[in-house]
Amino acid sequence: MTFSYSPMVSVIIPVYNAMPYLEPCINSILNQTYKRWELICIDDGSTDESLAFLRKHIPDDFRCTIIQQPHSGVSVARNTGIAVSQGTYLMFVDADDFLAEQAIETLVHRIVTGNADLAICGAKLQSSNRLNRHQRQLKRSLQTQDTIWRANRIEQWPEILTLPGSSPYIWNKIFHKKLLIENNIAFNPQLCLGEDLVFLFSIFPYCKTILYMQDKLYHYRISPNSAVNRYSSDRNKKYYLHLTVVASIFVFWEQRKFFQISKNSLFKWALLFLYNDFLILKAQEQQSAATKTLEIFNAYHIQNSLGQLDSRSIYYLKTIFQSADKKNTKLRRVYWILKYKYHIRIKSKERM
Repeated sequence: MTFSYSPMVSVIIPVYNAMPYLEPCINSILNQTYKRWELICIDDGSTDESLAFLRKHIPDDFRCTIIQQPHSGVSVARNTGIAVSQGTYLMFVDADDFLAEQAIETLVHRIVTGNADLAICGAKLQSSNRLNRHQRQLKRSLQTQDTIWRANRIEQWPEILTLPGSSPYIWNKIFHKKLLIENNIAFNPQLCLGEDLVFLFSIFPYCKTILYMQDKLYHYRISPNSAVNRYSSDRNKKYYLHLTVVASIFVFWEQRKFFQISKNSLFKWALLFLYNDFLILKAQEQQSAATKTLEIFNAYHIQNSLGQLDSRSIYYLKTIFQSADKKNTKLRRVYWILKYKYHIRIKSKERM
C-alpha cells in the first residue's frame, strides 16, 4: 500500500510476567510492514525476567520506549502509555499476543481513507488445546465483516456494541487518539475484570464513523492466566465483577448525558450481558445477586422502560426477579408493574 499521509501509530503493550510470550509479541511490532510506529512497553512490576528481556531485546531505536512502574494493573499501565504516546492513532496489544505482519499498515489505510474514528479487524485464536464453549463463542464474536457504521442516533450504540468484533476487547482496534483526549476518556483502574468493555462503552458514543473489516490481523493467545480464566472458577465473584462493569457504564453514561437518550437499549444490553452468568450461580447465591442487580436497575428507573423492552429482556428480568428478596422495599414498584401492567407471574410464597 502507498500512503500520501503516514500518521504515527502508538502501540501500547502492558507487560506483567509475560516472559514466555514476549519474543513473538515484540517481534511482531518490529517487523511490521508499516514503519511509522512507536512501541511503548510498560512493565507493570513484573517478578519474572520480562523487564530484563525488554531491555536486552528491544533495539536502541528512537521509536521504542520502556517504562517501569510498580504493579498497578493493566488499566494504569495503559493509561501511562496513553499519557506518553506521540501518535495520531493508538493500538493496544496484550503481551502474550501478536500482530500479523501487515496489521498496522492495513488498519491505518482503512482508518485514514475512511476518515474514521475507529477501525476494527478480526482475530485468530491461538490455542494448543481444543476450544471450550466460552472460547468457541469468543471465536465467533471475532468473525468480523466488512461494513461501515456511521453515528446517526446515539441510542443505537448499546446494540452496535453487540456486533462481532465490537466488544469486549480493545486489542483488535485502532483508535484516533484525539477522541480520548478531547473527551477525557481513560481506563478505569478500579476494575479488575471488564475494563476493556467499560472503555469501549465510553468511547463508542463519541465515534462518528466506525470501520469493520474481516481481515484477521490479530493473534489472540488463549492463556490460563487471563483475568477471565482466573475468575471463571468463582462464579459468584465473576457475577459481581460483571455487575460492577454494568454499574460503571451506567454511571459514565449518566454523567455524559447519554443515559436518558439510550436507556432502553442499555437496559436490554445489560440484561443480556448478565443473564447467563446469573443462571449458573448456586441457588443460595442467586437471591443476593438478583436483589443487588435489581437495585441498580431500579436506581435508573427501569420501570419507565419496561414498555420498550422486548419479550426476551422481560423474560430475563422476570427470571432474575423471581430470585430477589421479595421483602426489599426498593423493588416494590417494579414488582407491581411487572405483575399487573405486564401480567407477569412472579413465583413466590411470600407476599410483598
